Amino acid sequence: MRISQELINISTVYLQFRNSFNFGKQKFIIWKNLISFITGILDLKTVRIIFYKLLHQGIFKKIKIGKSTYYRYNPTNRSIPRISTTVIF
Repeated sequence: MRISQELINISTVYLQFRNSFNFGKQKFIIWKNLISFITGILDLKTVRIIFYKLLHQGIFKKIKIGKSTYYRYNPTNRSIPRISTTVIF
């Protein structure tokens, strides 16, 4: 199945518009639902192809934690700000 470059561009622009970096690391199901909403495509195979094309373009970063796999929207390789847990009174 051939996926239009237009669908990938629309997905990229929408994710950038929503500032999806702030979503943090999410499982595939969250990104699948968002891409399905953006493109209007309900077929899982097609949505997965779009997602993997975005992954190979570097739009998403794959994060393994134990046996679980998470993905982060990070096209610009921004670093994640560390928040101090120290409270000073």
